[in-house]
Amino acid sequence: MLEQGSLYQDNDHALFKALISTRAVKVLKTLKMEDLDGLERLFYGMKHQLDAQLIDECIRKGILIECEGRAEFSSPIMWRYFVKMRVGHIERAVYGPKTLQEMIARVIRAINYDSIRETLGRTLSNDIPLERAWQMEFYKASYRCTPSSCVTSADVGALFGSTEFIDFTVHCGDDFWGIELLRDGSNLDEHIDRFAPGGPYSLLQLSDYCLVDFRRVSSMGDMTMSTITLDLNHCAKLYVVCYDPTLAHVSILNAQSVWNIL
Repeated sequence: MLEQGSLYQDNDHALFKALISTRAVKVLKTLKMEDLDGLERLFYGMKHQLDAQLIDECIRKGILIECEGRAEFSSPIMWRYFVKMRVGHIERAVYGPKTLQEMIARVIRAINYDSIRETLGRTLSNDIPLERAWQMEFYKASYRCTPSSCVTSADVGALFGSTEFIDFTVHCGDDFWGIELLRDGSNLDEHIDRFAPGGPYSLLQLSDYCLVDFRRVSSMGDMTMSTITLDLNHCAKLYVVCYDPTLAHVSILNAQSVWNIL
């Protein structure tokens, strides 16, 4: 069943609902809102004086585990449920996107760039927002841009022991889309190959898919555009989101069009 791909598409949401009803996962509901805020801070690598106490409490409850000197969620399902709790209060759209391209355009416009700019984790070496920061804000924006009849899932494959987790799937009616996020073109060919026939994502039997690559650029000069153009010509499913260091200007480029968001 897994080899045919149907296990992911048909049973992922049902399995997720069953697992979050277990006592081991429902323990997340015992946390207060400020504790959930603290977990999100930890997730982005941000420090706070109360975090040590929160980590101890979450380890005792089985929410977190210690791994190589850092705290991580105890299981993929625990992480996925935490993300769901963080977006559960978001008001959904009335109408869903008709195509994956429309979905991407909606989501990139709806991302909270103030949150990315001001509060989220960044790399120490070059102050670029972490990939997980983009993932969380992308997930929140995808909720704003789809109705409740659409099921958006994060880290699909983790429930089934796969070593390659696609970042998001969106199930709207007969459409089943897959979305993979990248940062600054890192391992682009590897991500493209995951969707190829025989690749790990081919098992999902997606009706469409795309890769969204967030790239910080100092300017849209000839060298930058040359590199982006080569990548876009290499993969028609690629969307490159270019933003300046202050996130004052954001544009989306793909092989067919360019959209200026900010």
